[in-house]
Amino acid sequence: MNRWSEFAAAWMIVIALCPIVRSQEPAAADFRPPPPPEQPVAFSHQLHLSQGLVCTGCHTSAETGDRATLPPTTTCMACHATVRTDSTEIQKLAGYHAKKEDVPWRRVYRLPEYVGFSHTTHVASGKGITCETCHGNVRELTKMQKLKDTSMAACISCHTEKAAPTRCDSCHEPR
Repeated sequence: MNRWSEFAAAWMIVIALCPIVRSQEPAAADFRPPPPPEQPVAFSHQLHLSQGLVCTGCHTSAETGDRATLPPTTTCMACHATVRTDSTEIQKLAGYHAKKEDVPWRRVYRLPEYVGFSHTTHVASGKGITCETCHGNVRELTKMQKLKDTSMAACISCHTEKAAPTRCDSCHEPR
């Protein structure tokens, strides 16, 4: 059996199992948010959003790309070159910026590599999907943490609720 045949056979098994996975009760109801991870620089979404900032001001590709990305230090230093420069946390940030290094943030939301997810597709869907839909009420957080379940069951539940496609190949493409 050549590699293509092996791949095709494996993919057929995945497709065959897809209805079984879909028929299981979603695990979303069992989700308990994990504690926030320790970050290299303390950052409060609550503080920054209360100042009038918006999600897409820092996560610039959230509406135009597949990934929302984390802001470079230049984004932060646009304000913090003069705002609260005596703060220990701002001094840490300035240190990364001076070394031209990204802040090594610990990821809070991460999907497996084999899942195709596009922020643009979801935001532009016309189904009223906002940052809060998947990330929860981040604007109230002094420490970022995972508030919403991003498991396959939770995604399928949301897709079903919003009449979005639930076929396996909607999110998983054969490679």
